[in-house]
Amino acid sequence: MKAVKALLMSAAMMSVCVAKTVDVGGRTLEIPAPEGFVELTEDMSALYAATKKIVDSDNDTLAYYIPSEMADAAKAGEFVPAVKYFVLKAQGNTKFVTMGNSEFASLAAGVKSANQMVTDELKMVLGDSFDPAAVVELKGIAVLPPHRETETTLANSMLIRQTALGGKGEGQVMSATKTYANIGGKVMLLAAYGAEQDSEWTRTAVGAWTDAVLAGNPNPPVGDSSGGSLKEEADGVGFKSAVIGAIVGALVVFVFSSLKSRRKA
Repeated sequence: MKAVKALLMSAAMMSVCVAKTVDVGGRTLEIPAPEGFVELTEDMSALYAATKKIVDSDNDTLAYYIPSEMADAAKAGEFVPAVKYFVLKAQGNTKFVTMGNSEFASLAAGVKSANQMVTDELKMVLGDSFDPAAVVELKGIAVLPPHRETETTLANSMLIRQTALGGKGEGQVMSATKTYANIGGKVMLLAAYGAEQDSEWTRTAVGAWTDAVLAGNPNPPVGDSSGGSLKEEADGVGFKSAVIGAIVGALVVFVFSSLKSRRKA
């Protein structure tokens, strides 16, 4: 295990030249770019401007990453939508909260429960045969069971109908993998998007990126991160429980609103 950790830290150090320093609720984190990708910056004006139209009221979007081979064209002002791309976000409700492993476990359990609620509703409509391709065609989104669960991560893939990064129109079926990661006590969301047939790539690529980010930052607190007097601990637990509830609630609202909008279409 130590050898693996050392190897990952070495990889993270090799990527330091393209690492992004972000401040999340007063904590500085180092985020290396995914392998083979570069951060989308203001000098890539056309594509960069398109991302500013994407609104996520529940999370702070910190960076988009596009394939390295697209960088020169993007800097020249060319507008070419990216089918494969990554997104880095900080969970908005937890920016000023430090999450220990036990609290992250509560968050992960809530997210899994919310995803199961969506699956159960779909089965009521479609029956027990859960075909993701059929579901996304009918409802616009199909959330798959988690494929990675650790003390610091929870990852699941999905099929979703949307445009490529910077694309226009009604969109196409795309694959995506989203990872909730407890980076140094801060809940971050790392996501990879690709074409419909790129589902396995999104899982592998965002998994490798998550490992590099974890290796390049301090570990989160072990157990519960609350400290101080009994009253402070009680207040902290209550506040964090409310935060976890808000995250899960926002996820339920997002997915169910997506289902309802598709039902009306």
